Amino acid sequence: SLVLDGAAPMKHCCKGFCIDVLKRLAKIVGFTYDLYLVTNGRHGKNIDGEWNGMVGEVVSNRADMAIGSLTINEERSEVVEFSVPFVETGISVMVSRSNGTVSPSAFLEPYSPAVWVMMFVMCLSVVAVTVFIFEFFSPVGYNRSLQSAKKT
Repeated sequence: SLVLDGAAPMKHCCKGFCIDVLKRLAKIVGFTYDLYLVTNGRHGKNIDGEWNGMVGEVVSNRADMAIGSLTINEERSEVVEFSVPFVETGISVMVSRSNGTVSPSAFLEPYSPAVWVMMFVMCLSVVAVTVFIFEFFSPVGYNRSLQSAKKT
């Protein structure tokens, strides 16, 4: 049911994914609940030491829990406990539109020339050590063929 600040509760007023999650959680865990909308319609912000919105309702113990599309941030995490997020949203990055031409050497731009030289030297070193180890332990490696030629 939904309680609107002194008004009579209305049955089945709210719909959506969060309400479906709440209903399922109540069924599995075995609790009942009364829904109400926060008066200012906010998620929760700390203004001069006072929390408003859904976070304010939980902090002031007027509500046992809140459900909605709350962003978990450091400031809110210090005053309330969050569940594991049930919806993950990505963060978008906005960049200016390019002119459409890409340099043939654009793949080299993420690293400085010194880093590319070091990566080349490391790859060359790893290959050299690997070849040496395989040749050293191989029964038909380069050293073995020289020794067998000297014996004949």
